[in-house]
Amino acid sequence: MHVEVVHIQVNKGRSLEQLCRWFGVPLAEVFAIGDGENDAEMLTLAGTGVAMANAKPKTKAAADLVLEWSNDEDGVAKYLGEKLLGEKLLVDAAPGVWDATANIGAGAAMREQGMSFEEWCAAKNAGLGPPISSRVPDEAWEPEPEKRVLRATRLPGIPDGMPAVVVHDVLTTSERAGLIRGFPNHEGQEGYMGGERVGQLYRDRVVSARILSKDEKLASLLGTRLAPYIPEKIDGGKFYRVNPGFRFVHYEEGGHQAVHIDGREPGSPLRVEEGWVQSRLTLQVYLNSHGTEFGGGGISFTGDPSSPVSQNTTVKPAGGDVVVFYQERLNPPIQATPYLLHHEANDISWGHKFICRCMVDYVFATEQAAQMGSLNDELAVREASWRAAPSPGKVLAIGNTILDTVLSMPRVPQDGKVFVDSKQRYVGGQGANAARAMAALGPKVWFMTRLGGDVEAEIARTNFVKAGLELELTRLLTASAAKTMSAVVTVGTAKQHRACLMHKDPELFSHHPGVALGAATALLSNRTFDLVYTDGHSLDLVLPIAKQAVKLTVPIVADLEVLNEAGRELVGLATHLIAPLSLLSALCSNSSTETDPNPELTVRRVLETNPGLQAVVATDSANGSYAAERQGPASLTTVVYHHAAALHISAVDTTGAGDSFHAGYAVGLLRKLELRSRLDLATRTAAAACLTPGPTLSRRTLAQHMD
Repeated sequence: MHVEVVHIQVNKGRSLEQLCRWFGVPLAEVFAIGDGENDAEMLTLAGTGVAMANAKPKTKAAADLVLEWSNDEDGVAKYLGEKLLGEKLLVDAAPGVWDATANIGAGAAMREQGMSFEEWCAAKNAGLGPPISSRVPDEAWEPEPEKRVLRATRLPGIPDGMPAVVVHDVLTTSERAGLIRGFPNHEGQEGYMGGERVGQLYRDRVVSARILSKDEKLASLLGTRLAPYIPEKIDGGKFYRVNPGFRFVHYEEGGHQAVHIDGREPGSPLRVEEGWVQSRLTLQVYLNSHGTEFGGGGISFTGDPSSPVSQNTTVKPAGGDVVVFYQERLNPPIQATPYLLHHEANDISWGHKFICRCMVDYVFATEQAAQMGSLNDELAVREASWRAAPSPGKVLAIGNTILDTVLSMPRVPQDGKVFVDSKQRYVGGQGANAARAMAALGPKVWFMTRLGGDVEAEIARTNFVKAGLELELTRLLTASAAKTMSAVVTVGTAKQHRACLMHKDPELFSHHPGVALGAATALLSNRTFDLVYTDGHSLDLVLPIAKQAVKLTVPIVADLEVLNEAGRELVGLATHLIAPLSLLSALCSNSSTETDPNPELTVRRVLETNPGLQAVVATDSANGSYAAERQGPASLTTVVYHHAAALHISAVDTTGAGDSFHAGYAVGLLRKLELRSRLDLATRTAAAACLTPGPTLSRRTLAQHMD
């Protein structure tokens, strides 16, 4: 037994912070590498946190990058050699290109025997055995109902349009039990490959056994039941079949598979009468359940690493579930990183885990189309085209920052204890969310927010630097003796109940902002900014700057959060006001409780009663947004009204979606878009935010929604 005892306030993150202060090194410029749970705080705080392939799940979740090498494979030396000396090890030296053999986890046998990629694919697929389904009694198979609706959950962090979904209860209990009983269990049986031989062919996995089987019946059954979740067309190819070549895998305690990418098969497309065939999807079928029949063993996917807060998504498998996901092109490698579907099978802590895996084939008109088609390249081209557009301007964004810890569980107890399903930490706050989203859309953003002198402040600053925010004014607002605002958010997933417990240190707001205000108004007077944005908080900062902006005719986009005296003063200064419909209804009535059910009438009334406003936008969740805007010269002003419907998407997380809407509207204003197009940009930005976990936008998902 190994036990470490430390003071509750001591960890490697705080030690790294102190070292950086002593040597004058910004945390954003630090690389930190670790594998143990006590490294997690250090990896979170460092500008680039790197976890080893054998790191604990908590450590990997805290890291910006997970290496493909473990400690035993000289992972640190290889990574530093690549980073410091420019010597790529197991990856192609051409920038932006990844080597197939590195990403699929090819083992020592490939190097020692001098196998080509195609030869290695043939070796690992040799010895195909008979169908496992033939060993399952007929009565174990469920008759296919006329209509069977399966529930599905989309994997977060993957761009919409790239298949990545968990389909639940695809196989029944009796079907799964029959397939497990049908596993061959010793050498000499057709299709059986022991763990030792698997370890020679692959360097990234530990299994008890793997069985190869040609099973037409099981392939047909999966094709029928999963039809709604298998695209008819992808990469320019048409659906051909669920491939009957299956890999059944048995894991015991300690079994795992390290981070890798699933390769397409065959390595070279196969010529058939209809064209050229190659796989595009993986179907991973779980035959028994996490938590009841084995411990650990989840499958973890890494989303878009370009996001300022990288996020790992772990699926805890239940028997009968099938994970359907896209196979990214490895041979030849894609020309634009990152790969989006790195995944790993976590260690089995107890029991036995059984899975089977097959692929979905598509047929293409030409061999080149089959070999080269890649959603990654398509997305990268669209992103590059979108991001190459001229920068639309410079923004001063003023608002709050809150470090959120989100705890998810089926039900939140009123009393007692409960184990949570997941714990995630985000840099949030309405102002921070909007500022990052605006920066992702193109403008240069100066962010003015209050931070303390604690570790949370360093985490926030590192996050903002990664997002490209200018922090000159934030540094002038830092209160070294105060704690940064934080919150614990509890989410009851059974009924989507959510509660937010916030901590606000009075010391943070007692710090006099005079120097920061002076610097901000000086920059404003020098015409540094084309627009001022406020999230409706920190009005002691906002109002003096807004008054200066009015004198200089700089547009002010304001999110109204609270209808108090200061909030009403902000309405009188703003040029563009965005607020929930209910709040705007109260604003244009004599009573704070009176409401106006007519959205058009509400926005028109607010506009009419506030002559300084150019436009008013009312947001109403799934009902979309409603806006009224003054147009034309002063003598011929007309009011234009428009309703923008919400987009119908499979939302992963709506946190920060409203802030992203505000950001899209502000950037649309900088781009001089007319009202309809401005609201469309805002709506698409909010939709992109809903497709990534937490309040941070994925740039690739954002680019996809700009079409």
